[in-house]
Amino acid sequence: MSLARTGGGHFSPIGGYHAPSDSALVLDVARFKYPPYWVPLEQLWKASLQVDEETGRSRGWFELRAAEEGRARDDEAAPPLPGARPP
Repeated sequence: MSLARTGGGHFSPIGGYHAPSDSALVLDVARFKYPPYWVPLEQLWKASLQVDEETGRSRGWFELRAAEEGRARDDEAAPPLPGARPP
């Protein structure tokens, strides 16, 4: 099941949750084509299970969290990539 969007899929952040409708607000990164939209969690979950033709694996999802205060962020502890410029 997809979210009725064109292309092979991409990752977009979830901007909110509405408990009464059990829906998530998707802040689509293809905002030139799709404004933010609400989607039922069950439909969003099923879309994340869709198998990618190139990898043969489900599209999945990931979660980002702020580092705990006093702990180094992963990018602070890792050596810079070759040819990377400082921010």
